[in-house]
Amino acid sequence: MSALNRTQVGKFSLDQAITIKQLEKQQENISFLTIEELFQERQALELEPKRLQPFINGVKLTFKKPNGVYRIYCQNQFVGIGVLENEFLKRDIVLN
Repeated sequence: MSALNRTQVGKFSLDQAITIKQLEKQQENISFLTIEELFQERQALELEPKRLQPFINGVKLTFKKPNGVYRIYCQNQFVGIGVLENEFLKRDIVLN
């Protein structure tokens, strides 16, 4: 094998992609997805305010929920994405 090209990641495929030059030309006609919108089909977890800073700092928090990827909120504000595995929640993407 001399080359390998990725043609799809999640729900995004190469046939939906545009070049940088196309993006520059059509800037005003393009809509962007937020991370929250991208993960909208994932369940949400609400953090208590006292657990927010440890989560942001990378401390694994305990939750008795099924394993998976979750949207993380604190006081109804989107914080980022976390991965829950074996009752431990670890940050994945955090917005500041």
